Amino acid sequence: KSYAGLVVAMDDNVGKILAKLNECGLEENTLVIFTNDNGGPQSTGASNLPLKGHNGSLEEGGVRVPWAMSWPTVIKPGSVIHQPISTLDIFPTIFDAADKPVDPAWKLDGRSMIPLMKNADAKVPQRRLYWRRKGVEGPIALRAGDWKLLLRDSKGGAPQLYNLASDISESINVASQHPQVVDRMTMALASWEEELVAPLWGPGSPGF
Repeated sequence: KSYAGLVVAMDDNVGKILAKLNECGLEENTLVIFTNDNGGPQSTGASNLPLKGHNGSLEEGGVRVPWAMSWPTVIKPGSVIHQPISTLDIFPTIFDAADKPVDPAWKLDGRSMIPLMKNADAKVPQRRLYWRRKGVEGPIALRAGDWKLLLRDSKGGAPQLYNLASDISESINVASQHPQVVDRMTMALASWEEELVAPLWGPGSPGF
């Protein structure tokens, strides 16, 4: 009941914010982003089907989330971006929208979504998306194009490789059929992980 009440309260208050933007004449030129940080928790009855996984996992049910945006003077109503984007993209997008430069010294992992907002079918360079939980002992994952590799995420630590274009539910592990893809993505994950530090708190942090 408390969870359902929270959802209703959130819906009501999002509506109040949008109504206030309209009342103040700001709706047409205000970027509104509605998303969340990870998938639904099964402990509260959430269903992420047809995605596998849940809140806290690195499977698609844990990292693929609803995302809606409104910016009437820029985004065509009803348009859909089919390319992967990340919450890491929000910060550089806001700077771009404000015509402010991003300092290269910041070494941001995200990139501006403005080109895709203006044209959902725009061609943008492919990139890799990385995830890690619980430090060097926890699961780690990489998405490169349609390929998704998960390591340290199963009993025995066997690599899991999925082609998301044909298997969005991550139900068929094709690692044994594509050893070269596994090797290439494993090396990319190892290189990326060398740049990371241990979590400052929670599982995987020193002394936890």
